[in-house]
Parts: sequence; C-alpha cells; structure tokens
Amino acid sequence: MKSGRYKYILLLLLAIKVFSNTGLSQENDTVLVKAKKVFTLPPLDTLIQAALENSGNYTFYQEALLIKQQELRLQHKDWFDYILLNGDVGYGTYDQIWKNQFSYDYRYNLLTSSKQVSYGASVTARFPLSVLINRNNNMQIAKHEVNKAEHEVEKAHEYVSGTVIDLYFQCLNDFTTQLIREEQLESSKFELQKAEKDFVDGIMTFSVYSVTTRNYYKAQIEYETSKNEFYKSLAKLELLTGVKLLKPAL
Repeated sequence: MKSGRYKYILLLLLAIKVFSNTGLSQENDTVLVKAKKVFTLPPLDTLIQAALENSGNYTFYQEALLIKQQELRLQHKDWFDYILLNGDVGYGTYDQIWKNQFSYDYRYNLLTSSKQVSYGASVTARFPLSVLINRNNNMQIAKHEVNKAEHEVEKAHEYVSGTVIDLYFQCLNDFTTQLIREEQLESSKFELQKAEKDFVDGIMTFSVYSVTTRNYYKAQIEYETSKNEFYKSLAKLELLTGVKLLKPAL
C-alpha cells in the first residue's frame, strides 16, 4: 500500500518538474529536458510562418486575391476601351489653282503644284448604353469578388495557423506524457523484479505476482502507445511546416 502511495507521489513530482521546464516564449525555442533527453521546438510564430509558406491552399488563395484585385483595377480603367484616337498622315503632290477674280480672262488663272505633308488627329468617345447602365453594377461585382477572395485568404490563414498551434502543443503534451509513461514503466519493472524475488522466496502468492506481471505489460503497452502518439504528432507538424524538427533520442 505504501509502495503504491510512493509511486503516485513520484509521478506527481515528475509531472511538476516537466511542466516547470517548459518554456513557451516566442523569442526562444521551446525546450523540454529530462535527464539525457532533450526535445526542442522552434518558436511558434516561426512554425506558423513556415507553414503558411509551405501551404498550397494558402498560396492559391493569395494568388486568386491578386487576380481579383487586378480585375478591379481594370474595371476602373475600362472606359479607356471606348475612347478612340484617330490620326492620319498624307504626303504627295498637290495641285492648286489661283483664279484671278478681277478679270474675266481665264488666261490670268495660275495653276501651281507642290509636294506637301498633311496630317490630322481626332479623339472619339463611344459609350454603348449597356456600358453606361451596367458599369456601376460591374464595379460592385468586382469589389465583391475582391472581398470574397480576401475572406478566403483569411480563412486559409486561420486554418493553417490554428492547425500549427494545435500540433505544437500536442507535441509538447505527447512528449510529456511519454516521459510519465516511461517512469511508470520503470516503476512497474522494478516492482516486477521485486515480485519475482518474493514469489521465488515464497513470500508472495501467485495471484499477486500475476497482477504485478499484468501491470508491467500494461505499462509497456501504454509507453509504446504514448511514444507512437508523440511521433505521429511530430510527423504531422513537420509535414505541415516543412521544417525538420529535432527528435529526442528515445
């Protein structure tokens, strides 16, 4: 009975020690240390930024937003499509008749020719009625599309950031759980060794020895399960961020 009480006191002290060694400052790495085992995670904001850069969905929505913003700018300038600038240039020999208005004798008329360059320019504006009627509506639609694209970017940002945060603390929790399970396994192993000696010496009954053995195997299963959960969380975080994370030597 006393050994069981000491066991739980030991586990409680271990949990307090582990959590007291946990640093969550964004300026430094988060480090969990236990004996020779060290588990290090980069700052949370660094992992979030890496995940955003590594996310195909977030990049897609960002590019879609840029396209919608460009379409809105084109809507503001589309009236240029209906303004025409016309120009013409001519070069050649031009004949000119100078008529003497003070004489009825046409022999006094003068015919001259010269080479000249002529040019002209004009600006024409043509606005179809459909453009005048629908322009404001088209502008509103373009603005709505931009707002929609911005909303999609925000949603993608929140989803990626939230997933990184969940996995970040899940990794810390799984590593801590693994340490606790390891302590439980070591304690169960010690109890099993003592039970084997007591059973051989005839001090312990077979039923008690059997229960001690089952507790040891149960502690083994719980330890392996916690270790697998930790590696699974770590692998998900690595996949999401594209950052190779430091793994403890187990």
